Amino acid sequence: MIRLTREDFEQIVEQAYVSLPEKFRDMVENVAVIVEDVPGPEGGRFEGKHLLGLYVGTPLTHLPPGAFHYPPKIYLYQENIQIICDTPQEIEKQIRQTLLHEIGHHFGMTEAQLEEIEREHWENFHRRKRRRWIS
Repeated sequence: MIRLTREDFEQIVEQAYVSLPEKFRDMVENVAVIVEDVPGPEGGRFEGKHLLGLYVGTPLTHLPPGAFHYPPKIYLYQENIQIICDTPQEIEKQIRQTLLHEIGHHFGMTEAQLEEIEREHWENFHRRKRRRWIS
């Protein structure tokens, strides 16, 4: 396990956020991204558990037009992410993947939909990687 300072971790989170396509950044500009060590009360039944990130709010697809709602939040859990990573590069990759996953919830995607997209992404990634070496 690798340990980063909170400042270094948050800097990686910021870089991951800034690297998002502009059209997505515009759609999540009112979403707070908060770094905590582990899930607290906001995690509900996941409090203290091994959760990497959490979206708290009403997805865009469920918002009635013009209705008041509290700004959504995305929590990223530093200790839990660090536990599963061995290098700074793995931490950067995991932060980006977790951030994108939670943003998917903001857009109304279910866990099953997100898992399918992530599975397809990694299959395509490995297929492209193999093609480079097979030629």
